[in-house]
Amino acid sequence: MCDFKLTTHFFRGKIHVLCCIWVNTVSYIICVQAVEAELLSREPVVQTLVGRAQRMIRSGHFAATRIEACSTELTEKMGHLRDLASVQRLRLLDAVELPMVSAGWS
Repeated sequence: MCDFKLTTHFFRGKIHVLCCIWVNTVSYIICVQAVEAELLSREPVVQTLVGRAQRMIRSGHFAATRIEACSTELTEKMGHLRDLASVQRLRLLDAVELPMVSAGWS
């Protein structure tokens, strides 16, 4: 009887911890999805701007060097944001897997 109570208490503790982590993880999932959706919505605009900048540079615009610098900077910053979103996605996957591994339920 004593072993059963101890096991039940231990099991409930794991459930409680997993429920708290699950709520935080759901919030984190929503945040990561919002960032990814925002990036996806901005991607066509950035591509359009970069394409227009390339056309202006090829046509010999008087500020071609400045346009090229801005276009390169925009492309690099967008790539950096994509990288950060990928890191967030990996952290999210770790956040989902970690409680199960630490609880011994994997």
